[in-house]
This record gives sequence, C-alpha cells and structure tokens, in this order.
Amino acid sequence: MVNNGYPVEFQIEIVNSFDHPVTLTNLEMETVGDSGAYSLRRVKHAFQRDIAPRQSDSFQIRAWVRPLQVDEMGEAKGPVTVRGAARFESPKGVMQSAFAARVQ
Repeated sequence: MVNNGYPVEFQIEIVNSFDHPVTLTNLEMETVGDSGAYSLRRVKHAFQRDIAPRQSDSFQIRAWVRPLQVDEMGEAKGPVTVRGAARFESPKGVMQSAFAARVQ
C-alpha cells in the first residue's frame, strides 16, 4: 500500500547578519522536481517573527508531502532538494532572501 501523503517537519534557521532587527513575515518552499524521496508542492507560511541584530532563530514548520520513493516499510526516507524564499521587514525596508538545500 502506498502512502498518499504525510506531514514532514522542516527545521528552519534564520540568521540576521545586519546591525538592525528584521521580522520574518513570509516563508515559501517547495521541492525541486520529482527526483527525491518525496514531493512538496509550494507551501507558504505567514510569520511575525522578530530576529534581533546579529542573532539567529530556529524553529520548525510542518508541510504535507507526497512520497515518490518508498522503502519496504512504505516510508519515504531519502534526500530531497528544497528551494524557497523568505521575506523580511526591517527599518531599512522589505527584503527577500532565496535559499536552496539538500535535506534528508
């Protein structure tokens, strides 16, 4: 039996390298293609998360994925490539940062 989807927790770390605070307002992410263990359609999360100057913040988000490669237990355990963008507000204006990572 193939699983039609299940939630995955992603660990997100934001590093503020500026001398002023920033506020994470939006994060969107998706998998790149259908070549990993699972597929994640583009998801968007709204935030109001403040990060102090020269500090970092770490948190988890949950997203539903569709398995593409499953093991004998029916679990998708393998790497995927995730890309996305984070949007921030700060005293200096609105900023956006793109990211990509290979995650297990």
